[in-house]
Amino acid sequence: MAVGPLVFWVCTGAALSFGSLTHASWGVDRAWWVVAASALILIALLRLAWEVASWFATRYELTDTHARASFGVFRRVHVEVPLRRIQNVVILRRFRDRLVGIGSVGIATAGTDGVELWWVDVAAPDSLASTLRLATPHASSNSTPHTLAGSPPAPRPIVIGLTGSIAAGKSTAAAILRDMGCVIVDADADAKAALDLPEVRDSIVAWWGPAVLNTEGRVDRAAVASRVFSSPEERARLERLVHPIVRRRRADLVQAAAAKGARFVVADVPLLFEAGVNKECDVTVFIDAPRDLRQARAVRSRGWTPEEFARREASQWPVEQKKSLADEQIDNAGDQDALRSQLARLLDRVARRPGITPPPLPPG
Repeated sequence: MAVGPLVFWVCTGAALSFGSLTHASWGVDRAWWVVAASALILIALLRLAWEVASWFATRYELTDTHARASFGVFRRVHVEVPLRRIQNVVILRRFRDRLVGIGSVGIATAGTDGVELWWVDVAAPDSLASTLRLATPHASSNSTPHTLAGSPPAPRPIVIGLTGSIAAGKSTAAAILRDMGCVIVDADADAKAALDLPEVRDSIVAWWGPAVLNTEGRVDRAAVASRVFSSPEERARLERLVHPIVRRRRADLVQAAAAKGARFVVADVPLLFEAGVNKECDVTVFIDAPRDLRQARAVRSRGWTPEEFARREASQWPVEQKKSLADEQIDNAGDQDALRSQLARLLDRVARRPGITPPPLPPG
């Protein structure tokens, strides 16, 4: 909302009103002052009404692939910029903006002479600009990687998306697959590392204050968890900040695994389907076990109460829904030897799936 003109008109009208009430001795008809002041105040109120209507009609959206803006009361305008084309992010904070803690963020793209999209009068513009800069590399990661002229790209490994119900043994399965020669990409570990990036830390502090930092000045994951678990909106905001960084890291690891001739990359992602990471995978695998067994494991290994287990499970998609989306299912109700046997057969099945061609086995 453009507050500068409103402040000008309101202050001018107030000054004239004050003059009409206190300075009639100037010899000027007080009625003139009252009419002038009333007119200016009316203009200010009409302008305020217009700005409020414009504010409600304005929508800004940042997705994994695009930045969007929609505005206009009578005539709607929609502007959409692919993140992969962003070359520069501009922050405009005029004097009046600094007084009220707002600013405008502009996006300049490849092939244009200036700013193509403005997000006007937004709160925490520095945090928003940082989020845009962090999101931009992920969009470009979907493009085909450059190779030396005349050299074919390395065979792409099969990407297996690994997830499961809570305490079903997903991490154990990932460790076994690592022993079998798979490259493991740990989404949880990458998300933790992202929280230590200065840009991410500054954004989180701008949202929730310095109380989310520990004594070492790093993001306190427990403090963040307490906020996002109780608020879907805050959780979504954090995911919009962190997920693009984690995706970029995952894309880099897959590319590095291809260069080394790896046959399988396993993306260990607790919220594989919720976060849409399944779209990056050739095959998805769901690890499950009976609920009573999983609850007992969580109580024993994580110190959770049954109530905490139920709360955590309720925050995710239903188990049956995720099982129905998975290409493969593993029942981890037995011991590790049984799990290892199932995973070995899984890799054999995956390598034989129609439409999937794994890189050749390394010599020897």
